[in-house]
Amino acid sequence: MIVTCGFRAWLHTDESGPERGCIYLIPFLGVLACLIFHITILLTSNGKPQNSWKFQPSVLLAISSAINTGLLRFALGEGAAVTWWNKAINGCTVCDLHRNWSFSNSIYDMIKQTRFFNALGLASIASVIVAIDSPLFQRATTVAVRPAQVNMPLSVGIAQQLPFGYTGAMQRHISNDVTRMTPPSQEVVLSHNSGEPMYLNDTGCANGNCSATIRAAELAVECSLETMPQDFGSLIYGAVNGTGKLVPSNYNGTVVGMGDAQRLMFSTNFTFDPLRRPSSFNFTATYKDQKDCNSRLQVNRCEFHLATLLYPIKIIPETIAVIYDTNEQEEITTNSTTLETSGILAQDHLTWADELVSCQDTWKDPTPQVVAELQNLMFRTALSVPNNSNRPLRLLQHGEKVIQQNQTVDVVNLQDVSVFQAHYGYVAAGAAVMGVCLVVVASTFYEWWKIGRPITMSPIEIAKAFNAPVLKADGVNGGLDRLLPIVGDRQVRYGEVRYCDGNIILPSDDVDPHESVQSRLELSYLH
Repeated sequence: MIVTCGFRAWLHTDESGPERGCIYLIPFLGVLACLIFHITILLTSNGKPQNSWKFQPSVLLAISSAINTGLLRFALGEGAAVTWWNKAINGCTVCDLHRNWSFSNSIYDMIKQTRFFNALGLASIASVIVAIDSPLFQRATTVAVRPAQVNMPLSVGIAQQLPFGYTGAMQRHISNDVTRMTPPSQEVVLSHNSGEPMYLNDTGCANGNCSATIRAAELAVECSLETMPQDFGSLIYGAVNGTGKLVPSNYNGTVVGMGDAQRLMFSTNFTFDPLRRPSSFNFTATYKDQKDCNSRLQVNRCEFHLATLLYPIKIIPETIAVIYDTNEQEEITTNSTTLETSGILAQDHLTWADELVSCQDTWKDPTPQVVAELQNLMFRTALSVPNNSNRPLRLLQHGEKVIQQNQTVDVVNLQDVSVFQAHYGYVAAGAAVMGVCLVVVASTFYEWWKIGRPITMSPIEIAKAFNAPVLKADGVNGGLDRLLPIVGDRQVRYGEVRYCDGNIILPSDDVDPHESVQSRLELSYLH
């Protein structure tokens, strides 16, 4: 039996087609919005601290996935109605209509009738498969522990200027003057020599590392380098008879009565004036930096004086370290038995020691190391002032202003925090699943414009299409909104209905036993 296009006359009405198209677009736009929301959540949360989100991304993704699945199921219901009615308009069998209805409601029915598999069956599968996008998107975000920077204020107790007489004192005697260190200064020197860590009280960086720039009392240094030609291999000719003629190191002749000449290759010394105000001191480093015996002597003269400088510091839980950048590269040193040295600096900065020709020994400039050590010592001293101030400490210039011992600075706190990490492979997989399922379900709306009016899969509307007697009404060719006001109050009941010669036999009617009576189950008027 073929169902023909008997519905066409009453399917077409004057209702706006573009309006229906916009209504059909709503679930698909909702699915696209969910997809954009998924991707936005994953990209926005990537690298963000876990505690910065009131609602976890996984929760938001789960809610959005549930909405997405619901919208796609709703779209499938509308698409199934469009497919069913288009099937009826184009002509089909009753079995075709039943299959189109059952495929949209039962995957089991579709499996039993795989040879009739169609686009509606594929869309039904897609509406189920789309549910896997939820675990895919939730797997696309995980929590990882990473170092993160957090800006925070920090109170630091450190002197920006040293008090007068804090580090030492000078005592005058008849024979000579005596200088001595104060007890706080002695403690600072001992802790520096032993390499003890520097501590701050309650820094607020207990859970990570902080870096900042602070103002503190420091030594400003000005250096000048002088180069002096020197022949370190020359000998004194006639040393015994006192002629005192120098023989250069490259002399090839015969020398009689020569003697050794001592040459200075490396030295350091400090000089200061204890009565000078403000206090300052000088440092001089002399060193030979070229291998040739007839080369040069470098003299680096530096002047140190008190100043307030900016320190880059790094605070590791409870301790503090000053970050220096001396731009100095370490060099390998060798030992030599032909060299006489005194002091640790001469040994530490020896860069070449020739076993045969001692005048070819070389050194590197000790000034960067000396400056770094003095700066470190000065920083320790400034850090110790707040811990040793039992009375107001005056400035070095004998002014009335009290020394600033505390300051608040902005620090960058580097600590391990739990952050969200996006996995873009899962993002792509989830987006692909949603996109494919969206396209498959959208295919069920093909030729929706042929129907010409709003349609549903309501049994009342389908029964009206099959011209059910109980729904007959004159002049009703529209949808449910026009049909129900007319037939909606009719009393119906499902049960056995008897017919005789095509006419309904009412319960009160008498039937001739010899007449042929047919019975069937149907919805009919309630009599």
